[in-house]
Amino acid sequence: MNDLHFAQPGWVHGLWGVLVLMVVLWVLERRSGHVLLRFIAAGLQGSLVRGIHPLRRWLRLVFLLASLVCLTIALMRPQWGVHWVTAPRSGAEIMVCLDVSKSMLAEDVAPNRLERAKAELRDLLPYLRGSQLGLIVFSGRATVLSPLTPDFGFFRLALDQAGVHSVSRGGTRLEEPIRKAIAGFGSGGELSRSILLITDGEDQDSFPLEAAKEAAKRGIRILAIGFGAEAGSEIVMTDHKTGVRSVLKDQADNVVKSRLDGHLLREIALITEGAYIPAGVGVLDLKAIYDRHIAALTRGMADGTRQTIQNDAFQWAVLLGLFFLLAAVLTNFQVRQQGVWLLVLGMLIVPGVTRAGEGPGTDATAKEATRKPREDFNLGLENVGEKKFDAAQSLLVSARDRAGTDAELRFRATYDLGWVEAGRAGAKLEADPKEALACLNRAAAWFREAVSLRPDHEESRYNLEVVLGKAMALADRLAASSKGDIAVRLEGLVQAQRGFLEEVGRVVEGLDKKAGESGEMDPGVRQAFRDLSARQLEIVSQGEELGGMAGLELENIRKKGEKERTPEEGMRLQRLGLLQDDLFQARERMGQGRSALRSYHGGRAFRKGAAALAQLKRARERLLELPARLDALMGDGLELERFTVMGPALAAAKENIPPWLTP
Repeated sequence: MNDLHFAQPGWVHGLWGVLVLMVVLWVLERRSGHVLLRFIAAGLQGSLVRGIHPLRRWLRLVFLLASLVCLTIALMRPQWGVHWVTAPRSGAEIMVCLDVSKSMLAEDVAPNRLERAKAELRDLLPYLRGSQLGLIVFSGRATVLSPLTPDFGFFRLALDQAGVHSVSRGGTRLEEPIRKAIAGFGSGGELSRSILLITDGEDQDSFPLEAAKEAAKRGIRILAIGFGAEAGSEIVMTDHKTGVRSVLKDQADNVVKSRLDGHLLREIALITEGAYIPAGVGVLDLKAIYDRHIAALTRGMADGTRQTIQNDAFQWAVLLGLFFLLAAVLTNFQVRQQGVWLLVLGMLIVPGVTRAGEGPGTDATAKEATRKPREDFNLGLENVGEKKFDAAQSLLVSARDRAGTDAELRFRATYDLGWVEAGRAGAKLEADPKEALACLNRAAAWFREAVSLRPDHEESRYNLEVVLGKAMALADRLAASSKGDIAVRLEGLVQAQRGFLEEVGRVVEGLDKKAGESGEMDPGVRQAFRDLSARQLEIVSQGEELGGMAGLELENIRKKGEKERTPEEGMRLQRLGLLQDDLFQARERMGQGRSALRSYHGGRAFRKGAAALAQLKRARERLLELPARLDALMGDGLELERFTVMGPALAAAKENIPPWLTP
């Protein structure tokens, strides 16, 4: 690490020029002595000529040679030792999520919505210099065309290739591109992270608000730009081969209308403290949009990149070269004149040394840079002793990340981070056992990494076994207490969805009566649809929480291994796996119902909600034994009888059957 080396070794060939120059000077010096002998005898030169002693003339040549050699060595840039410099990086990370569904081919904007959006993005690039950009295209699915990169040329190439062909599945699902954008961001630093969401359609059967909440937790802001009209419009496209303009239709030969869900995009932007820009069918004012919305989101400071910088030592070679050069000059003067030149030499050397001591790449700075991680480590240990686990974790992580080549520091910081999580688990064991279990799992991960860094460290292995044992025991205790909780909460979820369906039925039936009288939808009914959409979202959130509980119990059972599991645990493992699948499908149906409610399609919302209820009942049956399952079926039968008690009356008067109820 501290070996001497040269950054510009090619200048070593300059020494040949120095050698040639010295030979020439030596020859000239010899010739000058012979010329003087032609005019004045050697015995008379001392009394007739005021000159310099021959020894001093040869010393002048030696000093000049040494000066040139030192200056040549300085040109070779000798380096000795290293220091570390953290160079901060300013700017932002921006993930562009571009809708490439077929509706983006609508020609209400010239040449079409997709090409217009791509052109706007190209024009926006000059304003984003210093930032990193990524590109995700989406329709029914999402595909990453460009990860985060500071290379705008690569980003522009990926943008040019983006099109409807980039994603095979049609439709518009906003959740997946947001989640992929979140996963594509790096970690660390205070860098602003933003998602630029460009779309023209309403979301279909996904959960973008939940993805937006996840982005908000990560400090990611979403800037949503909506193309098209919220009232909906037909999609007119031109066949490039024939030039014929036609309206886009679906497989059933129905005209496809693109409807911008501005309300949803506003919610996404509000959740993440971003902004929503309704672009409509006009041209975007990029400068105004950047100044008003994007500039505020792209100010930040990224984590600095740590660089190892070699300590330059050419200053000493330059100093020696100047010293020998001045000595060569002084040999031409008498003793009285030499004192003046020595004073000038001192004035030149002292300020130079002072400035070198005060400059940034000194030994003091290098020592401070190498000491600081160990100082953080020591402060972290003090905080562990005082049970200030958050501060200790921050200091130990800092010491570990900046350990550089200090393997001992990296290992010790990793090992003590395991103790931090173990201490945190002990503090939360009684108040929040679930969080304590998560802390134990993180402690096991740190100890496992410590073992990988130093396999022969017995304490790391022992602590890993102890932490895993405690985590297993706590997981068993939580699983035993949550078995009943899952069943009870699932039953509550079934009842909540059933009550929701009853409310949807009442609202839609009232809507049919009012529509028959006036032909228009009452504003109160619109509000009722929005309230039902919010209520369905609450049930979806309860289902996600229940799925998380089941997933935690599943993970704990899987950790035991097949040989250690009891037959009951093996059966429980299968049931919980099927339960999670049923809950996922139920949430999908609920999401589809919410989309229908936002579009005021009550009949479709009722059918999707009924399908979700059926999935929840199937999930409930997974956890029940046979007698309890029969009781549940009988209860559902009685409930069905209550719903269908008016079946004969409806059969006698089919004209009164509401359109949302399928006979």
